[in-house]
Amino acid sequence: MTAESLPELDALKAAWQAQTRHLERAHGLDLARFKHERMRSVRGALRPLAIGLWVQALLGALLIVWFASFWAEHRTTPQLFVLGVLGHVWSVGLVAFAVRDLATISQIDYAAPVLAIQKRIAELRARRIRVAPYYAVTGCFMWIPVAIVFFRKYGAVFWPEETQLVARFAWAENPEVIAWLVANCVVVPLLLLLFLRWARDPKRTWLAKRIDDEVVGRSVLRAESMLAEIAAFERE
Repeated sequence: MTAESLPELDALKAAWQAQTRHLERAHGLDLARFKHERMRSVRGALRPLAIGLWVQALLGALLIVWFASFWAEHRTTPQLFVLGVLGHVWSVGLVAFAVRDLATISQIDYAAPVLAIQKRIAELRARRIRVAPYYAVTGCFMWIPVAIVFFRKYGAVFWPEETQLVARFAWAENPEVIAWLVANCVVVPLLLLLFLRWARDPKRTWLAKRIDDEVVGRSVLRAESMLAEIAAFERE
């Protein structure tokens, strides 16, 4: 290598470094733009879930008042009192689980690193999966206190002339009838729990994943997908 070629080599290196810095800046701008757009989409994807949770919390709060007024009026009738308290506790659970998920969503910092947001979404997913059996099992028999409370409180209002219809719900005064209903409703939750245990077998991971995806909902799945796209873009 001659002395005359050294300046040319230095100039080539400088040009190459400048081009590299230019490409890095361009990539950084593309990444920032892509991340900003995707983060807006992530926020939008979680919005339907947040709205649904607000509706659940509001409905649960109304049911708390509704059931509380019922068991307070029937403290001298043990079976009706127990049904009212059962509905009250169930309604508190609806509010508590909705508020917990809303708090998780509200704590997401969309300016944070993607990994931190993915961890927050993973927490939301895990919590929704853990609470799913509660909704599934209680939903199998909570129609009993809801139906009884409704007809006991409003049957004569909606059907003032249909006294026979209201009278048909006189069985609500019979503890043996209610015990029979509850006993029958226990069978369905047990079958459901057995199915979930069967689905969690390592041989059926595809089924467990499908159930989990249905439980967490489209909002969480879309958010996870878009965050994965951002992470993949960052690795390029």
